Amino acid sequence: SKANLNSAAGVDYSEGLVTTFFTASGEYTLNAAFATKIIHNYTEFSSLAKKSSTLDGYYVIANSFEANNETPMERWTAYSSTQTTGFIGILDGRGHVISNLKVNDRFMGGVGRCVIKNIAFVNFTQATAGHPMFGETHGATFSNVFVSSSTSTCMIDTIWENPTLRDIVYITSAAQLDYGVNHSGGTGTYTIKNIIAVANDNANYPYGHGYFGGTINRTNATKYLSRGAFLTALPNIPFGNWASMFMRVGNALKFYGTTVISAS
Repeated sequence: SKANLNSAAGVDYSEGLVTTFFTASGEYTLNAAFATKIIHNYTEFSSLAKKSSTLDGYYVIANSFEANNETPMERWTAYSSTQTTGFIGILDGRGHVISNLKVNDRFMGGVGRCVIKNIAFVNFTQATAGHPMFGETHGATFSNVFVSSSTSTCMIDTIWENPTLRDIVYITSAAQLDYGVNHSGGTGTYTIKNIIAVANDNANYPYGHGYFGGTINRTNATKYLSRGAFLTALPNIPFGNWASMFMRVGNALKFYGTTVISAS
C-alpha cells in the first residue's frame, strides 16, 4: 500500500519509485509516484491555503484549469526563514496551466527546501499589488515554470542557501520597480540556467535576476524591458536548447502544447 511503501522509505510521499516485477514470462519495471494530493480544480488547489506554516508533501496538478476566483486565495504558507519551514514539498504541474489565479498578496509566504516544477501560471494577479509571487526561499529549486502577471514585482522575494532556477519564463507588467525572477539574497551558490524575465525595470539587472551576495553560476539569462520587446525577440530565442516544456510556434510561446503568450 502507499502507506506501507512510504513508511518503509521514511517519507510521507514518494516520487520516482521504481518497482520491478518478475513473472514466468519476464521482468517488468513500473515507474510510480505516490502523491499526497492530486489537484483537479481551484477548489482542491485553494484547500491547501493557510493549512499550516509548514507544508510538506507531493502535490500533483492533474489537468489545466481556470481559477477565476473573485475572492482572493490566502497564502499556502506563512512567512518563514529556514530550509525546514514554509513549503518544503514538491509541487509538480506535470506540464499543466493554471489561469486567472488571484491571491491576496503572495501565493506562498515562505518557501523552504522544496521543488516547484513543470507548471505555468497565466494571468496571476494579487488583490494587493506590489508583492512577489513567492516569499523568502531557502534552498528551493524551481524548474520549468512560466508566470505572467500584471501585479507581482518579482517572481521570488529573497533567495538563500544554494537556490536553483532553470528553464524559467517570468513576465510582469507591474508598475512597481521589478528586478526579475528574484529581488535579492545571498549565501551559497545561486545556479541559474535558461532564464527569461520581462519586467518594467531599468537596465541595472540585465540578466533577469536581482542581487545575490554569494556565488552566481549563471548560464543563458536574459531580461527584456517590455512584453513587446520579448515578443519581437521570440522567433530567435533557442528554446530547442532548453531541457524544458517550452516551445516556440510562430509568434507564440507554448508550454507543453498550451499557448501561454502570443503576439496576437
